[in-house]
Amino acid sequence: MENETKIICNQRLILKAAQSVWAANKYFVLACSQQQYRKVREHLRPDNVKLVRAYEVLSGVYTAFKEVPSADLPQITNALYHISGYFKKVLPSAARQEMDMLIQVNPKEALRILESYTLHYQVDYLLNCSLWPSKRGNCFNQITAPLKDKGKTYPPNTLYWNGNSVIFKQKESNDIF
Repeated sequence: MENETKIICNQRLILKAAQSVWAANKYFVLACSQQQYRKVREHLRPDNVKLVRAYEVLSGVYTAFKEVPSADLPQITNALYHISGYFKKVLPSAARQEMDMLIQVNPKEALRILESYTLHYQVDYLLNCSLWPSKRGNCFNQITAPLKDKGKTYPPNTLYWNGNSVIFKQKESNDIF
């Protein structure tokens, strides 16, 4: 069995891939630039989808900031405040207040704690967040969760959104990574 690579132009799958990539990258983008965040969000609005433009903005942000540690991104505190909102119902008031203060004085530690909360509470939407230091080595356009379309399930890490298409890369099961 050979390694398989193919380009998929199914519009429904491309949109699902774009949404998956955006979900994984939205807080990274927000931590880099609120203006770029708004652009991507605008390009992915259901009434006016512009997938290629959204991809270009995401790619540009990734290229510009891929070497910057998460805690040093220009608008990291804004992103951390948004992420901490996922835990407002599970953390006591005092812990939420401590987190708000920590975000201001030590974003690196706040980032570490919020990632540990994500894992502890299994917050699905945040598990593949590319802002987490443990996820920063991944390709920004790789779909890290299984994706289903028309009865077919694509395994994690086999699809890559490429603007107006999706690239499927399947490796042999006995390949060593």
